[in-house]
Amino acid sequence: MFDCAGMGFANVQLDMLKYLVNTVREYYPCGLKYIVVYEIPWLLSGVQKMVYTMLPEEAKKLIQFMNKKNIHKLIPIENLPDYMDGTCQIDYRKAPSTCITFREMYSGRYSDKELERAEDFFRSNGAIISHDDESNNNDITLN
Repeated sequence: MFDCAGMGFANVQLDMLKYLVNTVREYYPCGLKYIVVYEIPWLLSGVQKMVYTMLPEEAKKLIQFMNKKNIHKLIPIENLPDYMDGTCQIDYRKAPSTCITFREMYSGRYSDKELERAEDFFRSNGAIISHDDESNNNDITLN
């Protein structure tokens, strides 16, 4: 799902979109039922049409353009988060305790100083990196 709510021209990266579609098509040909593009602003409808014409027919069949009024046709309301007018009670802002931490994922590849800079970046963009005493994991919670 691509949540495009609040998106503007500054957020459009056609190369990244093309890469994602090609990756899914090449590596997950049977594992994808559809791609949901959620709440694309009317301002970007021209970009939407341009990108859509560049896609192969099989990719076009996968794409579903949805909004708050029709998203429940694909995803039951009890599985949608509150910001999509759903009733799901799972806290989507918190990473599951089974996820490895950022440091575990990238230690050895980057220096401590580089990891600290990356963590500072996440914090400055709304992520709260905290210590979960029960599971002894660092959880990332998005606001």
